Amino acid sequence: LYNMTFAFTFPTELDPEVFCEAWQRVVDGNDVLRTQVDFQDGAAPVATAPQGSCATEFLDLSQRPDPEAEFQDVCRKRASTPFASGGNLVESLLVRLADDRTGWFLNQHHLITDAWSTLLLYRQLDAEYRAFRGDAVDLPTLVPYQTAATDLAARFEAPPEVGEHWASRQARAGRKVSYYGRGPDPTDTRSARHTLELDDEQSRAIDRLCHEEGFRSLSRDLSRFAVFAALVTGWMQRVSGQREIAFDAPVAGRPTPAAKGALGLFIEMFPFAATVDPQDTLRTVGARCLEEASLFLRNALHGTSSPSGATSSNTVLNFFPASFGSFADVPVEAVWVHPGHGDSVHALRIQVHDFSGTGRYVLHFDCNESVFPPDLRERCLEHFKTHLTALLADPDRAIAEVDLRTDHERRTQAGLGARCAEVPPEHTAVHLFDRQV
Repeated sequence: LYNMTFAFTFPTELDPEVFCEAWQRVVDGNDVLRTQVDFQDGAAPVATAPQGSCATEFLDLSQRPDPEAEFQDVCRKRASTPFASGGNLVESLLVRLADDRTGWFLNQHHLITDAWSTLLLYRQLDAEYRAFRGDAVDLPTLVPYQTAATDLAARFEAPPEVGEHWASRQARAGRKVSYYGRGPDPTDTRSARHTLELDDEQSRAIDRLCHEEGFRSLSRDLSRFAVFAALVTGWMQRVSGQREIAFDAPVAGRPTPAAKGALGLFIEMFPFAATVDPQDTLRTVGARCLEEASLFLRNALHGTSSPSGATSSNTVLNFFPASFGSFADVPVEAVWVHPGHGDSVHALRIQVHDFSGTGRYVLHFDCNESVFPPDLRERCLEHFKTHLTALLADPDRAIAEVDLRTDHERRTQAGLGARCAEVPPEHTAVHLFDRQV
C-alpha cells in the first residue's frame, strides 16, 4: 500500500562494488533509512537498525534471454510485496542487464520517505559513487531527520486564520466527486495505474501556457501546477457533472534549509477547491486555479494539515516539478513502479511528473478498482486525452464544447438515438414519466 518504488535504468555498466560501498555510506549516515517499525498488536514501537544493515543486493541478468523484461518483472513483484513488520523499510537491488546497461531497484516505505527525499537520496548516492570511484567531488551533507523535524516544530505556529482557511475549504461542496455517476467512495485498496505520456508538442504547449495570461506567475512551477489543475478540474467537471470541484494536493513541507536537506517524510496533504462554470475556458479556469494555488501555498504551513480521512477528498492531484538528473555522468530512465494498491480513501490519484528529465510530462491515473471497472478506466483516460488535446490547441475554447466521446461511444449512442427519436426534447424524462402515470 505504501511502497514508494522506483526502477532506474542506466546506459552504462555501474561498478557493483563501488555502488554497494556508496549505498552503505548513505544508509549508515542517515538513521531514517534504518528505521524499523513493529506494527504488531496495534502498537508501533520504532527502532533503528545498526550501521552496516540494509545492504544493496546484486543480481546478474545479463545472460538471460530478455534481461529488461525480467528486471521489470522483478520490480513489479517486489513493489507489490509488503515490508515485514519490525524489519527494514528500505530495499535496494542493483541489476546487471548487459555490458553497457544497469538497472537499480529502490523501494522505500512511505513512512520514511517522500518524492523530494528520494531525489536527495539519489543525488547523495551519485556523489558518494563518484567519490569512491576517485572523482573530485564535493560531498553534500544531509541533515538528520530528527534535527530538521524539531527545527520545523519550533519555528512554525500557524495563526488562527490559517485554520479558518482550511476549514472553509473542507466545508465546500465537491469534496467527493462522483465519477461517471458512480459512488464516490472506494471499498478496498486495489488500484490500477494507467499512464498517459505527453509528446513533445503537448509538453511544449503546456510550457508556453505558463507564460500567457491566466497562467503567468512569479514561479514557473506554480504556473505549471495551475495548467494541470485547470486541465484536471475541467475534465472532472465534464465526467461528474459537478460545478464545484475539489481535490487534495501534497505540499513538500520543507520551508527551511534544514528540511530541504534532510531525508524523510515531510509532505502534508491539503484541500484545493475550484469552480467550473458552463461557459468557462481552460484559461478562465486556469486563472481561478492560479489564484487558489497562491492561497493554497500561503496557508500550507507546517503541521496545519489533517490526516483524518473524514476531511479528505476522494481525488488527489500530485505535481512533482523536479527530475533525478544524471548518475555517474550518464543519463537515467526513471520509472515510478505502482504497487497495485492505494489509500482506500482515494478513488483517483493523478500523478504528474518528468522524473527522467526528458522535457515530456508523464501522467499516471491511479484508479481505485472498486470505483473504476476495467472498461471505465480505459475510457476515462481516452476522455482526458481528448479533453487535453482540444484545450491545448485552443485554451480559449469553452470546455463544455469539447466532445469527449470515444468512437465506440458515438456508435452506441447513435444506435440508442435512432430508437428514441420521437422523445420530445422540451420535456425531461421525469416529466414524461409523471405524465404517463
